[in-house]
Amino acid sequence: TASDYRNTRASLRQTWRDPLGTTTYTGGLDYNSLDSSSFGRDTVVQLDGRYLGTLDPHRIDAAIAWSRNRRNGGDEGSDIARAYGTHLYTPNSELWVSSLANLSEMQISGIGTTPALTQRIGQLSSQAVWRPGFDDRLVLTGGGRVFLNQFSRGGSSETADSLSANAGATFALTGEATLNAAVS
Repeated sequence: TASDYRNTRASLRQTWRDPLGTTTYTGGLDYNSLDSSSFGRDTVVQLDGRYLGTLDPHRIDAAIAWSRNRRNGGDEGSDIARAYGTHLYTPNSELWVSSLANLSEMQISGIGTTPALTQRIGQLSSQAVWRPGFDDRLVLTGGGRVFLNQFSRGGSSETADSLSANAGATFALTGEATLNAAVS
């Protein structure tokens, strides 16, 4: 290559699963460093963890991750944190409810006097489907979502938030005709 460099990398991963296979934990640590006399030093450290679990009628998937990237040992770089979780609830064949929550934050630090940029995004949503056992021709749905988005830099910030909900119904009049209704 055009310049000498040294790449150093270390990883540690661990997974545990119960004997029945209903619960799994995973975690890891990664370190990566790139050194050169021509462009300096760039390091990345990342931690992550995850949980998967099933306990009927619940199924859960949750994860967290954090990473830090720094250049030349200073404040220039990025910090990223993420967390999410999903939950599926199926108490019987007539009803299922699926929910999601996630949050992420990213901070980018510039060179010199440039203020850091921070972005936060979060959402919470849930959706349900119900088919009454007494009448397979009717299906009811409903859900909602909250979404938050924030940017900040140098003491000022902007936000964009939204809230939404929906409901719907489908009824099979005959084998050839279906009636649908929805509101959001």
